[in-house]
Amino acid sequence: MGAKVEIRRIPGQEMARGTPGEIPRENTALLRDVGAFTRSVRKDTTMNVDTIDQANMAELPKRLRDARAAAGLSRAKAGEIAGVSPRSIEKYEYGTQEPPISKIRILAKAYDIPLDQLFTAPDDESATPKEHGKKPDAPDNKPATAPVDGLQDAAVLLAQLDEAQKRQFEGAHRRALSMIADLEAALYRIEPDELTQVADERSVHLADCKPADDLLGLFEADPDAGQTACANIQARIVDTGVLGADLFAIERDALADLATELEEEHEIERPAMLGFGWGDHEELVPVLRPLLRRLAIAGSGIDFDDRELFPRREEVEDEGRRQKRCERSNGCGRKGRKPRSYAG
Repeated sequence: MGAKVEIRRIPGQEMARGTPGEIPRENTALLRDVGAFTRSVRKDTTMNVDTIDQANMAELPKRLRDARAAAGLSRAKAGEIAGVSPRSIEKYEYGTQEPPISKIRILAKAYDIPLDQLFTAPDDESATPKEHGKKPDAPDNKPATAPVDGLQDAAVLLAQLDEAQKRQFEGAHRRALSMIADLEAALYRIEPDELTQVADERSVHLADCKPADDLLGLFEADPDAGQTACANIQARIVDTGVLGADLFAIERDALADLATELEEEHEIERPAMLGFGWGDHEELVPVLRPLLRRLAIAGSGIDFDDRELFPRREEVEDEGRRQKRCERSNGCGRKGRKPRSYAG
């Protein structure tokens, strides 16, 4: 058993709070436009919502979500532009609250799409460019529904998780679970080369993972095996958003010491086939991950940014190579200095 570890929690941070109604300067021009649009909506008493195809009303939450993602906006940014709270946007997108027609029109304006796009099926003739006052061959015409872009969705969701994780998920404990589910779904929609690209951008430890070309070949030979390999990478990407680090990137002994420390407070079952040991990353991480995610979402996450407590494997490997070079050259420049041991 390793030395006792003093677990360091993420220090609390005050949530950024601005003056109520304060809008970033770069959005004021658009907001003036949206403000005029809002006033016109209030004067509009002729629009009958019942004339909209009710069969498509059930698709409204998903279309709102897809339209925001296609515009490349987080809920917070969309809320700033449209003057709608991010919490309300979330409720609209998941169907837990029905938005008034005025809010729907404002959001459509913010996402730069025609209103009918949110209420009609892609092949519905009522959503043709002609009805919206555009010529069929106009260069700025958009398809009736925006294409689903898993890569873009994943980028937006990871940015949202990063911000929430920095605040210890304050005020977003339940919403975090929704963001995680959405992120997993978005990552599931992208191809192996895009998945490894995201993983690389998130500093995921990929040394023990198959490269993109091998993953593509694996899918052609055995789709189930290919998906298993991709699911492993997906989980590591999600960890970077929820925990602030890829557990596979952290040195094994540091994780084992953490597991031993947490074992005293929480029910952790050691890997069944290893007796009293914790095993390597492949055995240890699946045991630790569920508990660490629960602690993080509850606001009691571990501070994995502390590189002294949680050194990265690449750093340890670099140090090991340096020590070997020193030994071969008969010394490390300091008499009697002993190499630091990271043996597992």
